[in-house]
Amino acid sequence: MSEDEKSRGSNEERKKEIQDIELREYHSDLSTNKKGKKTPVTYRETFIKLEEWMDEEDVDSWRDLKPAHLSFFNEHLQEDRGLWGRTIDQHMNRLSTFFGDKDREDLVEKIRGFEKTDQNLYQKETGQEVLFVDIHDYAEILDACETTREELVIRTLWETGMRRSELAETTIQKIDRDKQVFNVDNKKNDKTRPIPYSAELKPVLREWLDYGGRSQYSKAEDSEYLIITQHSEQVQPAYINKIVRRVADRTDVSYSYAEDAKGRKQWFPTAHHFRHSYATYRVANGMDLKTLSKLMGHKGGVEQTAKYVGILEDGLREDNEKYRPKTRSAAQDLAENL
Repeated sequence: MSEDEKSRGSNEERKKEIQDIELREYHSDLSTNKKGKKTPVTYRETFIKLEEWMDEEDVDSWRDLKPAHLSFFNEHLQEDRGLWGRTIDQHMNRLSTFFGDKDREDLVEKIRGFEKTDQNLYQKETGQEVLFVDIHDYAEILDACETTREELVIRTLWETGMRRSELAETTIQKIDRDKQVFNVDNKKNDKTRPIPYSAELKPVLREWLDYGGRSQYSKAEDSEYLIITQHSEQVQPAYINKIVRRVADRTDVSYSYAEDAKGRKQWFPTAHHFRHSYATYRVANGMDLKTLSKLMGHKGGVEQTAKYVGILEDGLREDNEKYRPKTRSAAQDLAENL
């Protein structure tokens, strides 16, 4: 990102104001009594993110928050905002401090019970670093699709690596079908990133847009969005996940890999696991992390992108043979195997 773009992004951030009176006063007190210059700024970022999420979820005030809301906000930071581990922890810790000062111990207790992310919980339970949908799982999930809309969602997640929020916000006008590109609006700046898709997605897009798949829904004429329902002109990000879970439940792919601190089951796959698949297979096939980072819209660059990449077991033996130090000649290896 250029310095001009960074400056423009910072200016946009500064224009945003904390709306809630108590949140604004709390931030103001920090500014007045600050011990470190960064503290008021970081709390402001957290409060604004919380207010934007509450606005999307029709929660009028932080006073109306229930402990369950924080699970959804935590998930929103990871899946919809593209944040990771320590950054999410910092936002949640600031909220914990604020809620503690406001005698909302139920919310503080909820935050203390969080694992850093679902992905970190998977690492703890299985010892593996990245959970992703492999190509065999993908084929089985595709076979389980019963509607054009289901197939469109599954194929698009696989083909583009979009966040579920980005797919929910995709309009028909953002799809360049001649160039086979989705033009995705980045949440973190005013730029749009193009994500190409392959010919495998073309038939289901055609079925959905040209041959009656989408038009059978009553909201089709009134909506500009790609994914719709009979009752909504635009779906929420959680609905994309709901489709993934619904289709996967018809297969042997779906399973619970752990329980969180509150005893809630964590399920595979979700829409976010398809995003890990996108990264894993492209790196395995030779794509460099810098290119992948641009395609995935990662503000944190290659370091953030690397955390999305898993290891394909099918390639372990080949890679090991390619990179191991050789102690015998090829002729000796051939003679050994005769």
